[in-house]
Amino acid sequence: MVEALDTIRVLDPACGSGHFLTAMLSQILRVEESLLRSIGEKVDRYSLKRRIISKNLFGVDIDENAVEIARLRLWLSLIEEAEDPAHIQTLPNIDYNIIAGNALIGWLNETLMKHPLIDLSEDKQVKETMENLSPIYQSQTNEVIKLLAKMRIEDTINAYEKLVEIYSLESGECAVIVKEALGNIRKKLYEIINNSYVDFLHEKGNLSRNDLNELSKNIEGRNPFHWKVDFGNVFTDGGFDVVVGNPPYIEDGNLGQ
Repeated sequence: MVEALDTIRVLDPACGSGHFLTAMLSQILRVEESLLRSIGEKVDRYSLKRRIISKNLFGVDIDENAVEIARLRLWLSLIEEAEDPAHIQTLPNIDYNIIAGNALIGWLNETLMKHPLIDLSEDKQVKETMENLSPIYQSQTNEVIKLLAKMRIEDTINAYEKLVEIYSLESGECAVIVKEALGNIRKKLYEIINNSYVDFLHEKGNLSRNDLNELSKNIEGRNPFHWKVDFGNVFTDGGFDVVVGNPPYIEDGNLGQ
């Protein structure tokens, strides 16, 4: 039963500074503590919170400053459980759990137009990252290289997800190197998918020509959040189990301003 809680995925699509995410952290922690005590297991609140923050909680917000605060609130909630602050474990990397973006627009599960090939196998930053990763990641590194070599959008997303997994386990210089490579891959993915997403909106026909032209000119400026890129592994596993929070404030329901 305790292990089953690890599979719960909670999303706040307009998380702001993370109030609802920290509330869900407390709720899941309370349930896990109760279950562990009922079977006579020792309760380590620090380890439990660290696992919940890493595995269970996801958020999106258009305000980058709010996203930083949300991450900080989760980290502070974890730190307060440390018995000896001088020996706090490395904080979990949750940059790819709590992400800045406009949750109202972006690729969710629509069928987009055919994507062009995407070649990142020769990207300098990506190649250097693959070469400098620890031998313990050899199998993952080989898989990432093979996926990038296929140059298909779905394989590139898969490679991106595998690097996110490595990033979540690392710290220090290695984490910095992997994050830079992830930034390059994500930027290229978003450039291609932005164009395909605008084509999809045109084909769907729900926008006026003026609105479509405006969106095409400023799609990047609207900061779309492409769910299948950033939370693709969650959707592969069946999607989110719980969605919490207040609805986002908007000016135009079509464009998600």
